[in-house]
Amino acid sequence: MRWTKALTTPFRAVGRGLKALTISRSHSWLFDKWRFLLPRTRFDYAREVGDGTSSSIVVAVVNWMARTFPEAPVIIVDSKHQKVEGHPMPVLLERPNLHYSGVLLWMATIIDWATTGNAYWLKVRSPANRPAELWWAPSWCIEPKWSQDSDEFITHYEYKPDSRPATPIAPADVVHFRYGIDPMNTRKGLSQLRSLFREIFTDDEAANFTASLMRNLGIPGVVISPESTVKLPEGRADEIKETFKAKFGGDKRGEPMVMTAPTKVHVLSWSPEQMNLRDLRRVPEERVSAVFGVAAVVAGLGAGLDRSTFTNFSEAREAAYEGNIIPTQRLMAADLRNQLLRDFTDGQTLDVEFDLTRVRVLQPDMDKLAERARTLVNAGIATVGDGRRLVSLPAGPQHEVYLRLMTVLEVPAKGAKAAGVLGFKSDGVTAFAGAVNAARARLTSRFEADIGSFFKDQAKRVHQRLGTMVNLRARDGGSIKTDLTATGLIPREEDELLAAALGPVWIAGAEVGWTAGGSAFDFDSAFDAADPVLIAALADGIFRAKRINDGTRKSIEEALQQGQAAGYTAQQIVFGVQDDDFTGLLDRVESEYENRAGIITLTEATWATNCGLVALYRKTGVNRVQIVDNPACELCAPRNGVIMSAEAALSGATPTHPNCTITLVPVMGG
Repeated sequence: MRWTKALTTPFRAVGRGLKALTISRSHSWLFDKWRFLLPRTRFDYAREVGDGTSSSIVVAVVNWMARTFPEAPVIIVDSKHQKVEGHPMPVLLERPNLHYSGVLLWMATIIDWATTGNAYWLKVRSPANRPAELWWAPSWCIEPKWSQDSDEFITHYEYKPDSRPATPIAPADVVHFRYGIDPMNTRKGLSQLRSLFREIFTDDEAANFTASLMRNLGIPGVVISPESTVKLPEGRADEIKETFKAKFGGDKRGEPMVMTAPTKVHVLSWSPEQMNLRDLRRVPEERVSAVFGVAAVVAGLGAGLDRSTFTNFSEAREAAYEGNIIPTQRLMAADLRNQLLRDFTDGQTLDVEFDLTRVRVLQPDMDKLAERARTLVNAGIATVGDGRRLVSLPAGPQHEVYLRLMTVLEVPAKGAKAAGVLGFKSDGVTAFAGAVNAARARLTSRFEADIGSFFKDQAKRVHQRLGTMVNLRARDGGSIKTDLTATGLIPREEDELLAAALGPVWIAGAEVGWTAGGSAFDFDSAFDAADPVLIAALADGIFRAKRINDGTRKSIEEALQQGQAAGYTAQQIVFGVQDDDFTGLLDRVESEYENRAGIITLTEATWATNCGLVALYRKTGVNRVQIVDNPACELCAPRNGVIMSAEAALSGATPTHPNCTITLVPVMGG
């Protein structure tokens, strides 16, 4: 314990010295001169200007800050930057007491803070010792106090709003907002107006000069002198002076005046135009705008209006928000976190932020942020939850997933960027084929429900046609039509309908193949849906749709032929014959469409990806391709490893059966 005390004692002494770093009352004259006397002058501009709130320039800028700052409400966020709903602190800030709203509290705080560098809130606690009310205290009536004999930085605050004795208030019951740290009193903030007193005084004097001219005379000061031959009686000079002022001042300015004797009038001062007061008053406006970080045009000052347009005004407002309001929010949030949030946290890891999503002027930025989130999520770099949190939306466990686009393939590093003549046994080729097949499976998952929905609708249309061809109510007799044909049940327009349903699968599959080939084999060519080779390849889609429907037509035709050969009636052909286990057309249609959507979608995705690959190869100058297929399949093994022209591959390298895995790789070089 002794060595611990011996070690810490010097540091405690240093701490007391730092806390005492404030000019004492006995040296207050030095403090006043350092604080208020500007360089190269002995004139006390600070005394003449006061707190600056009588200046229209300062008020214009500070009022903009006070009106704009409350637009973004305070929110509480957790360690993952998720908004904590229903937290009592933002609720208190919305209604700090029964007599004024949170907006008024913030307006008073910002004006005080901007002009003096300090702003204060007083806490009124509930029986549970939590803040129940917040009150703004003007900075002139409250002062931090300390003891030179104490290690405490601030022992208490003295609150003296009137002539009554000052009331001591514990630091825990005060929220003290500071703008930086005043080097002459490190317990207080620094006034931003300190360096502007001379500019504010200049503008005030220019305003007073102009007002005096308008109040007293229609023109600047003059000398009225009679000719040398004229001698004025005693008192006549004063009479002429008053007459001149009456004629040219107030509401009578501009009236004519007739002298009764030869008289000369000499103007001894410059006119407002000669003094160029307009430009003279621009300088203080520019300096005040620069110090506060608010563009003059945003505050409505003439220095900015001369060069503003409706186009750049919105940009100026956004710049003012980013240069003034957002940094101010950051400073305020830090003080709220340290001086108010701790009264509510109970050990929780929480933070204070301002909700910028409610700020209208920043909505373009929020749009850009939303676009950034979409890009990161779609690229698989961030989870859906990360993207939602980026735009201040709630995210739950169900959002902690990555999205993998159909056009993005995972190619192992050892198989990427194959070059030269591709040998069939190349690990890179095998990995590429596996990645393409994985992408085809994702395409199938994406489109299977849509294709299945089409086939269900097609089955309903077949049933309706059966109902038209066969009078189902005449099972026990009556006339039953017998002109049942496969083409009648599935007419040729069904081919076009199926092609339209499969169109999205073909386009997406072509893009997957094109993008996969470009990524794996270093082909620098973006997907081109208008590529003539690709268009020619996909034009075969209508014939593929016909072949799919032909399979159904064949099954129906076989049932018709079988039923007619057995001598069954049309009614028996439709409904079946139980004793002969003959399956009727209704049941055949149901079984024909059942569970076929996934197989057809995968087969068409395989064909479309190969079309995209061939189109890419042809566009980049590759004329030969090699087939990679399943060597264990009787139908696929004979063509596994075969090299053919890219042109022939468009029609010759198609899936030979459902679930076929045929993939085409480029052959480059000799």
